[in-house]
Order: sequence, then structure tokens, then C-alpha cells
Amino acid sequence: MKLHSLLIPALAASMFTACGYEPGDTTEKVTDEMRDARREMAEADDARAWMKERDAAVNDLSSLRQRLVDRRTRIQEKLDKGVDKADKRAEFQGQVAELDANIARLDREIPRLANATTNDWDQVRRDTRSLRDSTTNWFDRQLEKLD
Repeated sequence: MKLHSLLIPALAASMFTACGYEPGDTTEKVTDEMRDARREMAEADDARAWMKERDAAVNDLSSLRQRLVDRRTRIQEKLDKGVDKADKRAEFQGQVAELDANIARLDREIPRLANATTNDWDQVRRDTRSLRDSTTNWFDRQLEKLD
């Protein structure tokens, strides 16, 4: 064996001792730092995942809202042009009122969803899914009535 291959480990060990560190302490510290880094990376991945899900849900509700607004606009245009039959006019006015109510529900939920945090995400997600499903089902039933 060469002399320098024996001296390097001895010098390294003496440097740790001189600095007040034992080789095991350094290994433990590095291991702890690596564990902390892995935990932080996992938390960041989790945060990205729920934020991505949140953003997709915001887009989904916004798209649903726009469908309702478009439908409301078409019905309101018919009303503005004049509807001769009172029962048809009342039906259209009822549809506009229902659309307005559902749009208002979405208007309340979208900011709540967009501002969700890790602390309230599970509840907001459940509430949002329930609202989306009930509104979509209602809207689909309204379209079926017209067909």
C-alpha cells in the first residue's frame, strides 16, 4: 500500500476530531439533512398535486358557469324580442331565475375553491364536487326538457 492512501483517512479523521466532530456525527447530520430534503421534496410534490387538482376544478367550474351564462343570454334574448304566450314567457322567466341562482352559487364557490389551502382542501373539494354534480345534473335536465 502506498503511504498517501494511509495518510488521507488518518488526516480526515483528525480534522473531524479537531473540529469537534466525530465521523459518526457528520454522517448522522448528513443523513438527517438528506431525510429533511426528501421530506420537503415530497411535500412540494403533494402541494403541486393538490394545487394542480384545484386549478383544474376552478377551470371546470368556470367552464360550467360560462355554459350557464350562455344559456341565460340566449333565453334572455328571446324574452327581449318578446314572447307572445304568457305561459311560455313565464317559463323563460323561470329558467332565467334558475340560471341566475345557479350562476350565483358558482360565483360564491369559485373564489372559495381558488383560495383553498392545504388545511381546508379536502372539505372544499367535497363541497365543490357536490355543487358541480348537482348543477350539471340540473342543467342537463333543463336541456332535456327543451329537446
